[in-house]
Amino acid sequence: MRIKSFALVSFTLLFWSCGDTTTTSEETSGTNNSDAPTEASDNSIPNTGSVDISGKIEGASGSTIYLYRYGVNPAELADSAQLADNGAFSFNTAQQGYSFVGVGFQANNAALLLVGSGDEIQLSGSADNWSRDYQVTGSGYSDDVRNYLLMRQEYTDKITLLKEELAATAKTDQATLEEINAQGMAMQEEFVAKRDNFIKEMDDTPALYIALQDIYDPVSDIDQLKKIGEATNKYMPNSMFSNQVNQLIQQAEQQLAYADQQASSQGALAIGKPAPELSFPTPEGKMLSLSSLKGKVVLLDFWASWCKPCRMENPNVVKLYNQYKDKGFTVYSVSLDNNKVKWTNAIQADGLSWPNHVSDLGGWNSAPAAIYGVNSIPQTYLIGEDGTIIAKDLRGEDLANKLKEILG
Repeated sequence: MRIKSFALVSFTLLFWSCGDTTTTSEETSGTNNSDAPTEASDNSIPNTGSVDISGKIEGASGSTIYLYRYGVNPAELADSAQLADNGAFSFNTAQQGYSFVGVGFQANNAALLLVGSGDEIQLSGSADNWSRDYQVTGSGYSDDVRNYLLMRQEYTDKITLLKEELAATAKTDQATLEEINAQGMAMQEEFVAKRDNFIKEMDDTPALYIALQDIYDPVSDIDQLKKIGEATNKYMPNSMFSNQVNQLIQQAEQQLAYADQQASSQGALAIGKPAPELSFPTPEGKMLSLSSLKGKVVLLDFWASWCKPCRMENPNVVKLYNQYKDKGFTVYSVSLDNNKVKWTNAIQADGLSWPNHVSDLGGWNSAPAAIYGVNSIPQTYLIGEDGTIIAKDLRGEDLANKLKEILG
């Protein structure tokens, strides 16, 4: 029995993917800063100005503290300062619109702040666990981001312990394995509910971006993803943040469109629906249509000379054809070969004596395979005398029983 497992993390946000590698502001000053937000018309978005960040870190006097800008990859080292004897520091940096910055000893171990022009932010905490235990005032969105990350970290810690317990449990102890997984799934559901509540409470704010890492399935979570996208495009337009969200939305919409297309295609191939028309060349080069066999019970058989399961099934099809051909049964064979000689040799070798063989020699890219959504072979459709689909994927004894039921 396969046990459904719980998740731990999902997408990586831009500021967590930067690692310890940084660039200086001088190194990046000559490049086109595509992550800088353009000025927006909405008055709630701050214009160009600056941000003041000051604070006190215990236990690291004399150490160097860094200011990082995220949204460029790798992270940009914007400034640095030496902590005073009492751990005090201060930064003043230019700021346009909203963006994420980090204050810490490394790019991936920093206090994460969501800053806007005009903010005056105060930080405090201990160097021992700075990125987890920092306190922030003067920036409501930064506090919202911090609270979300703390909630997420609490969940991650619990899941990590469960995974360790799961790994230590004997594979034969099925009951315990299922119990641990049930606990993990319950924790995940609880966390997703908290994530959704955060997205609801933070609707139309730049803080929504922080929840992107916990969109486990962009397709099923498309509504939440779009809310994050709307806010990120509004408050951080033309940035790497908005580009990342927009790319995920585009991919999810493409998957949804493909799923709709497949569902529509499968609906057209449902039992009771008319079999889609096919008309393709025979080995002699003549066009042969599926509809020309209307009035007979037809086995539409997708196969290929290189398909071992197809070749193993062919003797059974030959036997049934010979048994029922005088009662109105025939076969319309569609080959997914791309080599005509191998195709025709296989027809002869396997004794496929019915006259209805077609192929466009397109292999897996063949048009008839696309029309019927074929992604594996052998694949069959049994078509009634009126041209409607009456059964799918019948082989061996199942096909024999169905033909006996229909033709006696």
